[in-house]
Amino acid sequence: MKRRAGGRLFGLQAAVVGAGLLLLARLVTVQLVGHADYLAKAERQWRHREELAPERGNIYDRNGRPLALSATTWRVGVAASQVRRPEALAGRLARCLPVDSARVAARIRVARGGHFVVAKEAVLRRGALDSLRLADGVTLEPLSDRIYPLDGAGASLIGFHRDDPQGAVSTGLERSLGATLSGAPGAAWRLDSARVDRPLGTIVLQEPVHGHHLVLTLDADVQQLCEEELARAVRECGARGGAVVVVEPESGEVLAIAASPLIHERSREGGDPAVWNNFALTGIYEPGSVFKIFSAAVLLRRGVIDSSTVFDCSNDNFGSFHIHNSEGHSYGPLNFMQAFAKSSNIWFARAAGRLRPEEMYRGLTDFGFGARTKAPYQAEPAGILRQPAKWSARSLPTIAIGQEVAVTPLQLTMAGAAIANGGRLLAPRLVREVRDHDHAVLERGEPVVVRRVLTPEQARLVRLAMQRVVDSGTGKAAAVPWTKTGGKTGTAEKAEPGRGYLTGKYMASFLGIVPVESPRLVVLAVLDEPDAAHHYASQSAAPLFARLVEGIRRSTDWLTGVEGPDPALTLAPRPTPSASVPDVLYLSVPAAAQELRRAGFVLGGGERGGWVVEQVPDGGARCAPGDTIWVTAAADRAVAAAGQLCPDLGGLSNRQVGRLAARLGLPVVVRGAGYVVGQEPVAGAPLDGVAAVSVVMEPRWR
Repeated sequence: MKRRAGGRLFGLQAAVVGAGLLLLARLVTVQLVGHADYLAKAERQWRHREELAPERGNIYDRNGRPLALSATTWRVGVAASQVRRPEALAGRLARCLPVDSARVAARIRVARGGHFVVAKEAVLRRGALDSLRLADGVTLEPLSDRIYPLDGAGASLIGFHRDDPQGAVSTGLERSLGATLSGAPGAAWRLDSARVDRPLGTIVLQEPVHGHHLVLTLDADVQQLCEEELARAVRECGARGGAVVVVEPESGEVLAIAASPLIHERSREGGDPAVWNNFALTGIYEPGSVFKIFSAAVLLRRGVIDSSTVFDCSNDNFGSFHIHNSEGHSYGPLNFMQAFAKSSNIWFARAAGRLRPEEMYRGLTDFGFGARTKAPYQAEPAGILRQPAKWSARSLPTIAIGQEVAVTPLQLTMAGAAIANGGRLLAPRLVREVRDHDHAVLERGEPVVVRRVLTPEQARLVRLAMQRVVDSGTGKAAAVPWTKTGGKTGTAEKAEPGRGYLTGKYMASFLGIVPVESPRLVVLAVLDEPDAAHHYASQSAAPLFARLVEGIRRSTDWLTGVEGPDPALTLAPRPTPSASVPDVLYLSVPAAAQELRRAGFVLGGGERGGWVVEQVPDGGARCAPGDTIWVTAAADRAVAAAGQLCPDLGGLSNRQVGRLAARLGLPVVVRGAGYVVGQEPVAGAPLDGVAAVSVVMEPRWR
């Protein structure tokens, strides 16, 4: 018995020792031989390296209103293997989140094999999730999201940014300025436990570098107003679309860029990609007659015309081709101011003939045409301005009237700003400041002068011509009652490659300055394919400009204190010293200068001498002493007097007609009393052999 018991004990001891040796061998294998492999396997199971996303910089308007903000949202997930009662958990989720409890419960049951279920993406309010933190199986994953407080306002310009599993997606300024906004990612270890819904925490290896904040030049109030008025104009004019650009001319700062189609509400999916393509920055079109602003500027700069230059605007024959005035008008002889106000194609085509093609090309490229403005926006085109070697015989005159050339709305507006600020072409500015994550200013933008394109005197003469367009020409609908505006209309036929000009399809535009004497804003209004009743710019784009100017004055400070009555802003306006401008028409330039000097004014223009055939402002207007009265002078008296051309007597009173007749030595036969409503010969007609001028007067001027 003892021997048998001893054997069993020995066997047990041997088994224990053997098991211990096996455990020891296993321990040696695990801890020494295979340590690195087993450690790596363990780390793969409970430790994961992950990227720490930086916080994207915010975007603000010039007044500090947020346009794009970074915010932390939460992805609510469910580890299905940890859930015992799917219906109960789904009901709890539905009480906190906008989810369908039955659908969530069904998804959890299907995923019971251990799959992960996303219950809701991008939950913004963290407080709504507090009651879910301890629920079995529920996970909360923080996400970096983008919020746009003004929703659709400026959406196609600002763009959107979205982080997707496949990579970030951005448009607009969010994309082109992304390097400044995005920052640099950090790194960390995420420590997991046996339960996916109960992580152990993270170990930060490298902190992320957050993106910089941007303060744009945009004024959110002006932007919203432009979008509202553009939408109204598109609707009322039956247009396909349009664009509005507002620029502060002294700094080149862009205050608003609105373009159709407008985005009223953003969607997380980004919507139709076409709506994110801002036409004001990426679209090109033939500008038509609005381009005469810059043709005139080049002609004046080259010295081939002055304000007294006259061309016969009834002769449309240019040898191998014809150029007509709009609607077939035959104006007869016109000087520069008259031709600009009436938008005579023939006058500008004739004037352009005094330039070599290379001179016109260099002058227009100086204004920035044919080159990108370098605004921070993706895919901005250069427009179209071919080199002179590719021009045909008729290219020079047709480019002068805004054909065979294509521009972007921003390009055109920046060129207009050069006229407004005295002749300096500026680069467009969209960013005022760059700030760090703590809002300390890192950079401040300054105006960038690309080049000087006109002298201040030349720029002012072009502005006076633009004022004439609004006062008495094709842009009367752009006038506002409280100050003087200037601008130019453009009604251009649309063209397509390979098809030529399209019948009945037009681009109507108005490029305007307000106020014209001391400009504060340059505004471009464009309507794409307005209906037949509004296809002329005078019927559509010019009224849109006026509504924009009125709205900006009413709702912002940009036009506060401009000339003219403003009872809403000044309770007791101080009287401005003024004097009546003398009528110097048809006087010699020295005599006109003496007459103006006697009245306290300064004569401008008429450098070549001759006889005054035009003055701005007109005689009888009230101006401050010391103001400049601009005149257009004919080369000799024969051009101004009865022996050559008949003056325009329309609207003159009996006394004015009598004074003018006496000055010119013209016999005048007057029928009726009041104001001239008809005359024979017509204004501008030759007077050789005419015995007398007959006028018809009525008590009221129509």
